[in-house]
Amino acid sequence: MSQLERFKATLTHDNDGDRHRPVVNIFGAKTGRDTTSGNALNLIPKHHWKGLLSPLKGYCYVLLDYEQQEPMIVAQKANCTTLVNLYEQGDIYELLIKTTTNDELKRSELKKLMLMHLYGAGIKRIAQELSQPESSVVKWLLVLKKIISPIDYYLDGEAFKAKRKGEIRSLDWRMGITQEIKTLTIRNWPIQATGADIMRRACFNLDMVKLPVLLTNHDSFLVQLEKDKFDHQLRQAKQALTDASAKVLDGFQLKVKVEMKLPSKEKR
Repeated sequence: MSQLERFKATLTHDNDGDRHRPVVNIFGAKTGRDTTSGNALNLIPKHHWKGLLSPLKGYCYVLLDYEQQEPMIVAQKANCTTLVNLYEQGDIYELLIKTTTNDELKRSELKKLMLMHLYGAGIKRIAQELSQPESSVVKWLLVLKKIISPIDYYLDGEAFKAKRKGEIRSLDWRMGITQEIKTLTIRNWPIQATGADIMRRACFNLDMVKLPVLLTNHDSFLVQLEKDKFDHQLRQAKQALTDASAKVLDGFQLKVKVEMKLPSKEKR
């Protein structure tokens, strides 16, 4: 028996026989993001999900994902107009590749460069993750930092204020600050906590339009849609996520994409 088959055998089944709905702690992380306990789909790569999920006849599963959620949350909060304008034009990573690295990195690598920098990783660690010379990382970051300087200023400022006040807050959540909490943790907190605020409101919105949420996975949502109402319900689902982001981000709307579609096999 393969490792995937062994994992599949341990997943929780609901009354209809579908393998989903893990045990969820809705405030399981310091940032207020949810966590799962026991075996859950979150623990395995998404390309295996098609072999684990089987929607009932007449239904399909759709995985909806916020596009570039984390950098755009903080870009909006920091009023980084350059990044906001790029987002309106398209994919920020694709649009920054030439400007920042002169096409020396792929999209996935530029994404890693930006996110690691936002979360305070040092030059050496970034170079190791990208398998690139440290001199190249320094060169790329010099350009990137000029573009996103309002973001760095905002995150450093939030960390400073949190240490002074002894706490840091989002709309729904609070973390007390002690001497033991690292500055990098505090710097990361506003992004992740805001993402959690958005996730909860997206789930509420999906419930209001009676679209079942089967799983949340960081910034993505596995929902069940009816095949004969697919186009209408997909628009509803996307609007639910868009409205949630606008509610939290003072009107700023994150884009939503379909990351995966799993139709029923019409055998049940």
